[in-house]
Formats: sequence, C-alpha cells, structure tokens
Amino acid sequence: MKRSARRATAARLVHRDRYVPYLLGRISKGIASAASTLYRQRLGVGINDSRILVVLARRPRLTGKELSEDTSLNKSVVSRSLRVLRTKGLVRIVPTQTRLEVELTAAGWDMHNRVSGVALDREALLLKGFSRPDKQVLIGFLHRMLKNVPLANSYDPLRGERGARRKSAAR
Repeated sequence: MKRSARRATAARLVHRDRYVPYLLGRISKGIASAASTLYRQRLGVGINDSRILVVLARRPRLTGKELSEDTSLNKSVVSRSLRVLRTKGLVRIVPTQTRLEVELTAAGWDMHNRVSGVALDREALLLKGFSRPDKQVLIGFLHRMLKNVPLANSYDPLRGERGARRKSAAR
C-alpha cells in the first residue's frame, strides 16, 4: 500500500477514546446499569419505573402514550412499569371523559423524592471536578448533539456524505 493511501486510511480510523458516540455509549450504559441495580436494591424500583416517576412529578396526569414519548421508552415497557408501579401503590390511573391518565399517589411522590435525591447525588459525583459553568456548557453541547441525532440517523452511505452535508446546511 502506498504511503499516501496508508495516511488516508489512517485518517479514517475510529479511535474509541476520541469517538464521541462510543464515549457517550459507555457513559450511558455504565450509569444506567449501576442506577438500575442501585434503585432495585435500595429503593425497590427499576430504572424504567424511576424514569416514569420523574416524568409524572414534572408533568402530572399523562397518558401511557405520552409517558412513552417523554421517557423515550417503548409503550410495552411503559405498560409493564405502570403495572408494577400500580401494584406498589405508587401511581393511580384516573379515567377522564376522553382518556386514561396516570398520576402519582402520595407514596409515589415519596418514592419520586427518594429517586430524585439519589439521581442528583449520582449526577454530582459524575460531574466531580466540573464547575457550574462547565456543567452549563456540557448541557448545551449535549442538547446540540441531541438535536443532531435525526441528522446522524438519516445518514446513508450509499447516498454519500454530500447528501448528509447538504441536509445539515439546509437546516
């Protein structure tokens, strides 16, 4: 292989310690996996259950479909979690004229407060060494990345990189 071809190939290598999707995935998997274990062992709820509690505290009286959209969880996962949360007396279903809405019970609010306390403590540990302005910058970057997820997911190598670039320039 010619030297110029090797350099071109080397420039396209994915270095996982500098590859943002890999790093985000490792962070996300590591945090979620440990949170799930911790929440189950210490609080008696799973990670998906805790996500639903957090959303219902912020936006009371949602439907299962709305919970699915807000938590980014599959509808069947939301349905299973709601069954568990109802059995534990943490949520109740409130029928209205047009839909079934879910809300926290008093016990649900108590559990939410415990879950939120643990989540915020873990976030503080994750961000150890970051200043308050660092955290704000990071959050801004993460929101910008989140906005670009549909663009990255629409990329098709058969259409070529130019198509993806044109799309991003048009936005």
